[in-house]
Amino acid sequence: MISNIDLIIERTNKLKKAGVCFGITSKCGDNKHIVFCDFDNINISEVFETLKNMQFHYELSTFYIVKSTNGYNAFCLSKMDLKDITSMLKEYHSIDPLFIKLSSEKRKLFVLRMDKDKHFCAKLPSYDTTKQLSNAHYRFFTEIMDFPLEPINKRLSDNLKFFRIIAYKSTKHGWCKSIKFNNLKEFKSEYGYGR
Repeated sequence: MISNIDLIIERTNKLKKAGVCFGITSKCGDNKHIVFCDFDNINISEVFETLKNMQFHYELSTFYIVKSTNGYNAFCLSKMDLKDITSMLKEYHSIDPLFIKLSSEKRKLFVLRMDKDKHFCAKLPSYDTTKQLSNAHYRFFTEIMDFPLEPINKRLSDNLKFFRIIAYKSTKHGWCKSIKFNNLKEFKSEYGYGR
């Protein structure tokens, strides 16, 4: 049941009156992170090449690719330590260096902005992974964002029910108080975003 997932929404003042930008964070309830990538101004074939290389060298799970205004975002549900993800991403010149710097040095987590103009466009299946997978992120992407993710491997699922979503005005970034929703339905009904 989706009512078991706790989501914390961090937001700026007067959020309801502003244009809202959602950010799904990489941080899981056990302080591990899933992998997010940001590709600006490159073609999809370069994105696939980079992600395939990452999957092979780091035994990562299936990558899901989202079309954004200036390029592509990608994520996989494999969990790693933040420092290991940061080191890995720095090896690939096609990944936006500002995304890596802001995420690892300033925020201490990666954020995948989910403006309403973004949409799922492709997946890159993985052939082998032994890394634990984030159940909470899986549930969010399938139940709220309606992304067609592959069923999560129960043997690798962390069974955790917590991660952070940030919401802020599109024109002004900032942090304010946290609001806790009891379930995903409350989140959806509050912001009208998702299915």
